[in-house]
Amino acid sequence: AMKDEVARLRVNLQDMTAENSALRHQMDDLAAAKEALEKARDEDAAARLAVQQASQMVELESELAREKEAHREARDRCAALEERSRVKDARMVKFVHKTSETAELVSRLRRERKVLKAAARHFREEASARAHEIALLRAARQPPPGKQPPGKAQGQQWGQLGHGAGEEWGAPSLASDLVRAERSGLEWGEGSGGQDEMSPEALRELWASRVMGFYQAHCPPKADFQSCADTADKFRGREGDLFAALYHKYKVAEKGRVFHMAK
Repeated sequence: AMKDEVARLRVNLQDMTAENSALRHQMDDLAAAKEALEKARDEDAAARLAVQQASQMVELESELAREKEAHREARDRCAALEERSRVKDARMVKFVHKTSETAELVSRLRRERKVLKAAARHFREEASARAHEIALLRAARQPPPGKQPPGKAQGQQWGQLGHGAGEEWGAPSLASDLVRAERSGLEWGEGSGGQDEMSPEALRELWASRVMGFYQAHCPPKADFQSCADTADKFRGREGDLFAALYHKYKVAEKGRVFHMAK
């Protein structure tokens, strides 16, 4: 019985050994499966990490591209601002230059204005003196008491010459003096030049010939009758100002300032 028991125990031991061996194989398979699972898990994690890193890399590249585009736009804006600054600087230089030229022109015009004022004052004084002389000549040429000049129109003319002559010929404008003299039928410095008033054509021809005589004496290239007539038409009613400007421009001496009195 003991032998049978020992044999049975041996069989059980062999069975248990075989079962143990099978369990060990199963444990080894489980360990291998666990290791493979862990490996696969690690690979999956690595893959997810790689995908995440790749997506991050794509985002960084897109952000870098946006930064490059922003940098390029900023550089273009900077270039545009520099160009506008250069244009403004050039405009400022032109403005300063024009301002200086304007200041010089204003200064020159002020000097010329002073000179013209002095010349106008001189000519007014000269016109006043000549008006006084003409008034004296008119007074001297009045008819004796009780004797009237022939003709009604000439009697009116004598009355005009004898009354208010100082006021008429002492006016401040040289041009108005000359025009009054011509409308009265008188030449500058003459006592009588005719009973009837001069026609506009004759008056125009007279002033054109005076201007032409001035240019013949002081600037022969400009001594053209048509251009002189146009100049006289341009200064119609302001002939005194015209000759004052001509005398001043060509620096005519006092004794030579007689062209506005020429016949």
